[in-house]
Amino acid sequence: MSELTCLDWREFEDLYYALDDQNIRGDAEQILRLRDWFNGLCTFDPLTSLPESSNLSSVLQSIASGSGEEKELSQLNDRFSKIIQQVDLAVNEILFNPREKMVREHSFVPVPKVKHVDSKSIQWLSRQPGRNMREKMASSSKILAVVKNTSLDTSENRLFKHFLLRVERVFLARIETQSLVAERPLYEELLSRIQYWLAQPEVKGIGYWRSLSPNNVLLQDKHYRKVWSSWQELRKLDETLLLDNKNSDQQLSTYIFWKILAYLSQHKEVKLVEQPTLFQYDQLEITTVVLIEGRVYLTGQPPQKLIIRLDNNLVRVQLGKKRLQLKMTARTIDVVDHSGTALASYMKGFHKVDRLVVEVNRLLVGHEPNSLQQTTFNKFVEHDPVTVEIGSLNTRVKIAGKKTHVAPLRFLRQFWQHQDENYPVDCSLSSALQLGDYAETITCKHLWNDNNDSMLNVSIDSYVHSLKDLIGTRPLTYLVPDYLNELGTEQLRRSLNLAFLDARPLPMSIASLLLWQRGKSFEKTDIRDGDLFFILDSSADNLYMIPVVAKIQDSYKKRLPEMKGVIWERHPPLRLSGSSSMELVEKSLNIELFSAVEGLLSFDEVFEAVGRLSIVSNDGKWLDWPKSLKEKLTDIAKSNQLIKGEFLAESRRHAVSFDRVRMLSLTRTVKKPKWLEPGAWLNNSGLLVDCEDVIQNNIRFVDSGILWRDHLPQLSTRTVVDGIERDFFFVKDVPPIQPVRGKEVSIELDEKFVLSSGQNYYELPLFLGTSKERTKHSIRLESQAFPLTKNTECLLELSYTYGADQPYKLIFIPNERKNAEFRRVEARWTTSGKKAEVSSPTYPRIYAWEDFKNYSDGVKREPQDLLDWLEREFEKIVAIRDFVFSGDNGKRITINTRGSEWFTDRNGSRCCKFQHPRYGEIFIHQSNYEDFDECRYEISLDIVRSNKGNWQARSITEAGLLPKESKYVFSNSYRFPMLTVWNNGNNLSDESVPQKFKVLAQQAVEAATQLLFSRLHREDLPFEIERELQQFLCYLHVDMPIEMTNRLIAEIDKGDMLGSLPYQLPYALGDVHADWQKSLMKTLLKLVSNRGLKASKALDILSIAAWREPKFIFGFEQKQVEPILDSLVNALQFDNDDLKSGDKAKPVRWNSLLRKLELLLALIRLRDSDEPEVSKIFSLESKTINAVTKIVEEINTNHGAKLNKQLAQARAVKSRVKFELNKPDTMKNTPDILYALRLYLTGDTGANLITISGVVDDA
Repeated sequence: MSELTCLDWREFEDLYYALDDQNIRGDAEQILRLRDWFNGLCTFDPLTSLPESSNLSSVLQSIASGSGEEKELSQLNDRFSKIIQQVDLAVNEILFNPREKMVREHSFVPVPKVKHVDSKSIQWLSRQPGRNMREKMASSSKILAVVKNTSLDTSENRLFKHFLLRVERVFLARIETQSLVAERPLYEELLSRIQYWLAQPEVKGIGYWRSLSPNNVLLQDKHYRKVWSSWQELRKLDETLLLDNKNSDQQLSTYIFWKILAYLSQHKEVKLVEQPTLFQYDQLEITTVVLIEGRVYLTGQPPQKLIIRLDNNLVRVQLGKKRLQLKMTARTIDVVDHSGTALASYMKGFHKVDRLVVEVNRLLVGHEPNSLQQTTFNKFVEHDPVTVEIGSLNTRVKIAGKKTHVAPLRFLRQFWQHQDENYPVDCSLSSALQLGDYAETITCKHLWNDNNDSMLNVSIDSYVHSLKDLIGTRPLTYLVPDYLNELGTEQLRRSLNLAFLDARPLPMSIASLLLWQRGKSFEKTDIRDGDLFFILDSSADNLYMIPVVAKIQDSYKKRLPEMKGVIWERHPPLRLSGSSSMELVEKSLNIELFSAVEGLLSFDEVFEAVGRLSIVSNDGKWLDWPKSLKEKLTDIAKSNQLIKGEFLAESRRHAVSFDRVRMLSLTRTVKKPKWLEPGAWLNNSGLLVDCEDVIQNNIRFVDSGILWRDHLPQLSTRTVVDGIERDFFFVKDVPPIQPVRGKEVSIELDEKFVLSSGQNYYELPLFLGTSKERTKHSIRLESQAFPLTKNTECLLELSYTYGADQPYKLIFIPNERKNAEFRRVEARWTTSGKKAEVSSPTYPRIYAWEDFKNYSDGVKREPQDLLDWLEREFEKIVAIRDFVFSGDNGKRITINTRGSEWFTDRNGSRCCKFQHPRYGEIFIHQSNYEDFDECRYEISLDIVRSNKGNWQARSITEAGLLPKESKYVFSNSYRFPMLTVWNNGNNLSDESVPQKFKVLAQQAVEAATQLLFSRLHREDLPFEIERELQQFLCYLHVDMPIEMTNRLIAEIDKGDMLGSLPYQLPYALGDVHADWQKSLMKTLLKLVSNRGLKASKALDILSIAAWREPKFIFGFEQKQVEPILDSLVNALQFDNDDLKSGDKAKPVRWNSLLRKLELLLALIRLRDSDEPEVSKIFSLESKTINAVTKIVEEINTNHGAKLNKQLAQARAVKSRVKFELNKPDTMKNTPDILYALRLYLTGDTGANLITISGVVDDA
């Protein structure tokens, strides 16, 4: 081998040969070692062979843990080794079974063995002597025939052979290099098999590879596809060698940069922001999504900013005010400060980097990292069962009899969006997290919150894979919170069941009691059969108690004397009224920090995160945990008071005296209540995973290994019976289940279920527990027999399997099997997931001013001119004012009949003829008096002409009074046009208002104001007229005079909701734009927050106002919507209970209920709000909407049929909102509004077909 220089390198094999040349050995070795280091950090995609993304903390940990003994040159993983690793399996498979092709050839074959002949065979026979076939064949025992043989000479095998020849050549170069000589050369067996295969005669017959494009086999066959992709890399080896040689300084700078960063990261005081890390294989580059920054928290010093950059082979590091630069020259690497002073200098080369890194650390930090020696976590090698507690910040692992380990594994994942790519980030080793719009963070809060999200599923699979890699495929017990919805952990169960031999969920309440049983406190406790234990726990949104009853088994007393024969019976969890985990976190942190961690970390996790995990905001600001936060968290937890009555009620339900009740808390959010006896509060006896010792020590002594039993929560759906939706229970009052893994337990169901005809499939929502909390799951029935031609009554077979992916199995079997359209259908348990678009109610048509001239409401056939109608009403108001003020308005006059002669007509009635100076003779008859008195001379009357043209007196009253009928004629005539025209924000300031109409309206407003607020004449105004004039002015909303606004403000300030205020205020509010309207709304919302009648009336007011102005509800802020909904739920619950207890409800009670339902319908329109926090309240995942849905369904079940009957029969009971909807016949007894609310609240697609045709106002 001739001497070479780096510039002479032409083939990849030259790199190996250079290792034996002392002049250029250093350059070659550096290239190989840098590539080995880089490949060791990468995980390669098995399909594309490209490096997968990683995360910063994992990369730094790998670098730090890999700084051990230097590898021998023969063991380095270079570019060629990487190719062989990825193609090794495929090559061996092809060597054993290569693809072949059939080849047709012509050969002389004995006549008896001839199978195929063709035209060429016939031609040969024709040239043989003889007159026929017998004579032609008689001369020879063989004829020319077609023979089929197999051949390896295919396009894909040509490439494969070409590939192996190059691989063999590189292997031989490694063998010839003395520096790479090893006792057992790398891939020695593979080389032997390759050489043996190439030596075969049929292989030698394979032709040369000349094609540039691959065929289908090379693109689709799983083994040849690997060869093709590896060939693409192999043929670039020569080119990449030149690239590596050219970029040697750049690659060395990359190595130095990451070695320094990894070394600094080993300091516990150093916090680096977690982020995705990307690998550029050909360039040997490692990049991050954003610039690397960190904080250093040295003892006794304020936090210092850490910045490290790599730019054009220049490494710059800054810690606080210290600034260093690492400059690379032709022979050295110099460390200089910000002034340019050289602080250290090292020979340039791979082997000098470790010393350089130590020196940089000394100059910056001043001491070695304490955690440098513990960079790896020893995997478990035992095969004993293990118990695991999954956590966002810790994963605790326990093997019986061994010490509990805190594994370097967290259920904490991020997904970063960068350049249209979504990069997963494992945060198990993270010291700082950046939370922002471009980083979606997944924690245990999502895992335990029944979410079905693709990112969550990826996180679960990734976590379980890491856990399996850590502990192996041994039997596993994993702890789960008791409040967890068993139907919502299918993905977790499936992943664990696939990864481990025997994965069993264990409720944390049971784990805590098993742990307590091994302690001294249990030994001293006088425990009796039936004693009740309340285990307290907290989710992100709620506080729970889990009732667990002690059951003493006499047969266990002798076998388990230390356990006192006790096994536990767990009951479903119940919500408590205390503060939830997230509410306490909000009280503990400042607004900025809470907004960052909201929904991610629980109260207990925040407690653990202090000092371990730093938080960085979306804009890059470091949000430090407050000082003495742990003490503050402890104090806040003490304020989380428990209500004794809730525990008393549950103990009475279990028929247990309260002195036999004990409590234990699994969370820091709850401390011992003052009202509980000290001995009844149990302290935790250690980590929950330590219950593994108790389980393994005692499980062999109990029947079937059962240390506890479980009462399944109620499981129900909704089905239609007699036109109304009602509850149907799948699980209710079921005996306790023995949790035996894989054992199917049958659950008896006596009630039959009816499948209605005409449906292509059936999808039923599921409700879990006594609270009927709506889950995100449903059961779906599908069959080729659907749709059914008739309603089919079905028997149900239900079973439960503890620990299964899906614990419940439900089968529908026709009751009458003889003529059944199907034999049996098994229900599929589905997850609803997030619906892309959830419908919200539309607002009815808004009419313009010109529409009122020819208005039709769709009920009356003939259109009406509402503006003309109102002009006549305006004139009436002005006429009333003129009469009240002067006693004469031209239509009603006041006269004195003294001196007029009275006479008796032929019917015996008294009459007279009065001479009026303006009208002449007026005929006055006794029958036209409201209260006839011949001696009452001062009278007022309406003057009208008779059929003969004479003037007659009508509606005769005492002087100055209005007739009784005018009080009612006025109210019945003006309301409809006023309510219709002054609606949806229409007012007199609109440009399209006709001028004549505006003038008459202003005159009427002035007249009404004078009548109501004139002290001289107000006493003469009848109460009914006064009330109607007030109502008239309120209909005007923004056009209402200031005198009336002041009166409304004064009335609402009094808080009197029994008068006329509830009838006036809904119309006066308008669009709540004017200052006085805002003042009214502010006071009204205060009344809403009350309880009782005032709150109910206030909600009715909001209900009416919400359907008179399209923008009305969109003026509400989050802090206003939440108390409105809370009050609405309470009011609906009261109406539900009140109507249930009353024998016969009055129409006013039904109307009040309808107003509440109409308000709810209006509020659902806030799904379209531009404010995310407001629209989020009305999402299907909202707790509030779940509570509202529950009460609406209860109202429909209890009162739907009665309300529907009232709406059909009683004119006094009316729904203001009118619908156009396609309601099925099966829901015939369900009122339209309840049917519509059901669709909107549950996100049913049928809601898209609902149209709100109009709103009928009837003040």
